[in-house]
Order: sequence, then C-alpha cells, then structure tokens
Amino acid sequence: MTVATKADQMFPVKLDKNMKKQGLMNDVVITINPKLWKFSGDYACAMTAFYDMKAKCRSWIENRKWLEQDWRKIDSVVELFDVATNTAGLVPDAVRIRYQEVANDAISKFASSPLRTTFVTRSNTLWLGFDNIIGALCQGWLNDSAVDFCLEAIVGSIGQSLMLSTLLGVVGWPTSPKTQILYTKFIVHPVSLSANHWGLITVRLYCDVATKTLQVQVFIGYQVTISPVERIKTPQQPDAISCGVLVIAQA
Repeated sequence: MTVATKADQMFPVKLDKNMKKQGLMNDVVITINPKLWKFSGDYACAMTAFYDMKAKCRSWIENRKWLEQDWRKIDSVVELFDVATNTAGLVPDAVRIRYQEVANDAISKFASSPLRTTFVTRSNTLWLGFDNIIGALCQGWLNDSAVDFCLEAIVGSIGQSLMLSTLLGVVGWPTSPKTQILYTKFIVHPVSLSANHWGLITVRLYCDVATKTLQVQVFIGYQVTISPVERIKTPQQPDAISCGVLVIAQA
C-alpha cells in the first residue's frame, strides 16, 4: 500500500504486470484519505490498525504451521493434561496419536473461525475473542482473558465452585455470587505475580451446618514434602512463558 505524500501524486503506484500474474488477490482492508498530507492522528490510527491486523494474520499462519506438524513423531507426553486429553494410562504411541487428534480438532476451529469470532462459556458469563488467542497458541503464552475464560469453563463444568477474576486486584471487589456460600465447595483465583508470572490459589470450603461454622482450607491434592535445596543447571520451567498453561492444568 502506497500513500501519497506530494501534491502531484494523487494516486497509489499501480501494480506491476508481473505481480498481477502471480495469482495474488489484493483486498482493501484499510483506506487512507490522500488529503491527509501532514502526519495526523487519523493517519496514525489507520496505520496502527493496519499493522495490528497484519501481525495477527502472520501469527495465524505461524499457529497453523505449528498445529499441522506431525504430532505422531513428537515425543511430548504431558501428564498434567492426561485427563483433559483422555490419554491417562495409554502407551506412548497411543498418546501421540491422541495428540494428533486434538491438533486436528484445533485446526478445524482455525479453519472455520474468523478472527472476529467470539467464544462464550456455557454459563454465558465470559467471552473471549479468537483474535485474543492468535499468536499465543504455539508459544504457550496466555493473557488474563484466556486464563479467566479457561478457568471459568472448568469451574462451570464441575459446579459448586467459584472463580475469582484475574483482575480482582485491579478492578476491585467482585460482585456477590448468585449461589449461597453454603453450596460452594471450591474457590479458585489465578494471580498475576509481579505482572509477569501466573500462580493459582485454590481454596476448599467446608460448612458445618450443626455448628454454623465455615472452614476455609488451602486445597492441596497431595502431601507436601520439603527436600534439601538442589541446584540444577536448567530451570523447571525453561521456556519461562508457559505458567498460564500450567495454572489451567493444575485447576
């Protein structure tokens, strides 16, 4: 796209004939008024919107390439997701085949969902735009919107649970839940630590009707043992970005 910058250049430069013969289809996504000779706010907004869409399209292509790799040849058994992916108890070869099926399902979503598609939880309480996921899939990086959406979907599927938004410390105290605290067994709250790392607080509630007391316990599914400090050459999370994925897996 060429923008006129001189008074004697009133139209964009025409495409070369060889370029037209390459089978490229040029669709107008953003237009700029040629009368904006000087740098203005309208010009800056138009260019920002154009390059934002361009970056998302490139990310969409990179995500598709990542999904379309042959997962049967990749040895990546992730035990944290064995229940969600139905791979618990399967042999490694069967696990890789199952991962290929999961990837094919994600590819179908990419093929049938425009960038402006909006996904809604079954509880109809949270929305997530497809363009908010683009670029994060193959990198394992999830922002607050994606983390909130996934945890709300998990909480909504099991019932008797409450999810506190990641924006609790920024926006303010959440609205009162519609269900009574008596019927709530778990509360989960994803926390952004130092604005660059995700953590998860899971609380189990127990209400004794006879004594009218409410017990609040931090829920841990296994006994914690403190081992001596052992220095290792590589960190436990070497990519430094998949903490959001781990939070969802732990939930």
